[in-house]
Amino acid sequence: MILIITSKVDPHADKVIEYFHSWGIKFFRFNTEDFPINTKLSWSISTHQQEFFSLKTSHGRELQKDGIKSVWYRKPLPFTLDQQITNPEVRKFIDNECRAVTSGFYLNLGDAFWVNYPQKNRIASNKLFQLKLAQELGFEIPDTLVANDPEIAREFYYKHQGKIISKPLDQAYLEMNDQYFLVYTNKI
Repeated sequence: MILIITSKVDPHADKVIEYFHSWGIKFFRFNTEDFPINTKLSWSISTHQQEFFSLKTSHGRELQKDGIKSVWYRKPLPFTLDQQITNPEVRKFIDNECRAVTSGFYLNLGDAFWVNYPQKNRIASNKLFQLKLAQELGFEIPDTLVANDPEIAREFYYKHQGKIISKPLDQAYLEMNDQYFLVYTNKI
């Protein structure tokens, strides 16, 4: 079984899943924004009991850990919390707990073959790390500036006759009013 950790708005995962259906490959799609409301997670362990893990969707699909042979960590979105919980500190606490339980689950899938293991993916996806590594490997990289000092940014702008771009360093989406917006690379 292949566990696909992604979101509902991932056309690449959709396409791969089409192939999996046609080839008869077993998979389980975990859309992270469905957790914890529409996807249920159970984990237990004790001195006298082996580890048990179960992930259940609102559509009735269930996955148990021993069935997972490979994991494709694709494009997870933030968890969706109950809207009745309005206190920001409580929401933050619950989000942190959701993150802790899913991270613990991922860490306990050590025997599975991973594509984009989360911790390694976080390091590899850091744009500053990527540029430094590319430079060290001899790739030609564009002049790059990361700054929150307006004067230094202005100097960089003028140095390049205004032919510069801006792009997010981390996530490429913005959540506002329960909607997600993509943040693209933009010409300044």
